[in-house]
Amino acid sequence: MTKARQLADLISSGSIETAEITSLDAAKLTGSIADARVPASAVTQHANNYTHPNHSGEVTSTADGATVITDNIVDEANLKVSNTPTNGYMLTAQSGNTGGLTWADAPSGGLVFINEVSSTSEVTNLVLDNVFTSSYTNYMIIGEYTLINGSSPAARFKFRTGGSSGSDLTTSQYNYHFAFGKADVGSYNSTNATGAASCEFTADTQNSQDNVGVRITWTVYDPVSSSKRTTITGHGRYTQSDGNSAFTVGSCDFKGVNSVTGIKFYASSDNVSNGHFRVYGIVNS
Repeated sequence: MTKARQLADLISSGSIETAEITSLDAAKLTGSIADARVPASAVTQHANNYTHPNHSGEVTSTADGATVITDNIVDEANLKVSNTPTNGYMLTAQSGNTGGLTWADAPSGGLVFINEVSSTSEVTNLVLDNVFTSSYTNYMIIGEYTLINGSSPAARFKFRTGGSSGSDLTTSQYNYHFAFGKADVGSYNSTNATGAASCEFTADTQNSQDNVGVRITWTVYDPVSSSKRTTITGHGRYTQSDGNSAFTVGSCDFKGVNSVTGIKFYASSDNVSNGHFRVYGIVNS
């Protein structure tokens, strides 16, 4: 038997080993091409013996299956962006540019959401702690709440200090004046004080959740400063105990030099039925 035929038989039988291939001196193989032809049955038998190695790294595959990008791996270098980024820039869609993406300067001004408090059931108060920090000079508060109308309560708030483990500022340092205009009459009244232990900003309110007791939009000035008064100014509306609406507009100063880091909304008597408040930082530039 020629060595060429011997090689073909080994392949055909499936018993060929590395050592056997080595023992066949390819340079000395003799015989015709026909003698060395590998039978079709051998090709069919061993056609699926090869397994492609798995890909590894940022793009992976298993058993030569689909190649996938590894989680949490795409970074700036992998993006096709039309320009070089600058720290603080944001990625914007620009269909006419390379890759359809461009780094651009973030717009200045506007509001940045800080935190919120919310309750759908009766609570003693609604507290937002550690929402006023040195990150912003001024803040905006937007929210609403309904009071339990057991004894015609008015809406009140107190500033808080101490960060995340805050406590009420209860010293008689609140100086406020809020004016009310009622929808059912043409007259106006107000509430005011120069040395109170809290700030009152409505008259008696209704407890109907459908009518919503109080809604406000306020600006808070310099809350963190220990050398300036913290001031709230703004407007809102409330539902009177008779069901008619009224507006409230005014301001409140805390005359102390404490660093104010939070605020608590509550009722002059009874509890809070439900409500939510959100605080936003006003971008300085």
